[in-house]
Amino acid sequence: MPMGNDTHFAILGATMQRQEQRVAHIVLSEDGVVEAWQPVMETLFGWTAEEAIGQLLAMVIIPPELRAVHQGGLARWREDAAVAVIACRRLSVNALHKDGHLVPVYVDAQIVRDDACVRFLGWVTPREDMARAAE
Repeated sequence: MPMGNDTHFAILGATMQRQEQRVAHIVLSEDGVVEAWQPVMETLFGWTAEEAIGQLLAMVIIPPELRAVHQGGLARWREDAAVAVIACRRLSVNALHKDGHLVPVYVDAQIVRDDACVRFLGWVTPREDMARAAE
């Protein structure tokens, strides 16, 4: 059951506070379909919310050579709730911009489950921003 962007961003705000300037928030269904896409995601990846919402994330910003790995990870997560330990990891990945170039980013992930809703929440930060913050 899809929720509105306001609900998704309320969940995001309640589950994690972020200080980074260009952190983009994204919400996926348990099947990897984009349900919420912030304007910062458009800045980073070139896709508008209207273009991205309703699409598989794998077809939007995951490079073709990594799509099977991404989909396999989602499948394992659906089969075994214990796989949700990814929630505490920061992944360093290259995502795909709409124009085809790679965007180096960090992704922090969290899984939210309750009786009626399972969602994957992501926080995407350009790696260059994190390098500048560390200086």
